[in-house]
Amino acid sequence: MFNCSFTESIGAKQQNVKLILLLKLINKTVTMKENKNMSNLKKLLGKRIKELRIKKHYTQEYLAELTDLGSTSISKIETGLYHPSDENLEKIAEALEVEPYQLYMYNHFKPVNEIKESLHKIVDNADDDEIRLIYRILSAF
Repeated sequence: MFNCSFTESIGAKQQNVKLILLLKLINKTVTMKENKNMSNLKKLLGKRIKELRIKKHYTQEYLAELTDLGSTSISKIETGLYHPSDENLEKIAEALEVEPYQLYMYNHFKPVNEIKESLHKIVDNADDDEIRLIYRILSAF
């Protein structure tokens, strides 16, 4: 699932810990403010889809063509006006060549001070193995 070369060298238990840690980063860093209303989540999802689309050098029209959605629908998804169905999320993920869960990895849009605060909380609550894994992951970059 992960394309990091160092992942292959660590054991299955460490891979599970890594997955749990990444899920914590995804889930725990979504603040109460972000959960306040659904439209903000739709905007974050749309922003992430747009980010991935631009990274692939796709136009909205081309993504619409790949997914059998209208370019107006893609535009409304990217601006947070529409939330795509599960079926359409799968189509979008496939067209962007990512796993569907990666569409929800938008926490990097948060202000840096919130990211730092979230990271401090994660490290403070991590056991020794998780701290070592965090260090290994960050050292790899």
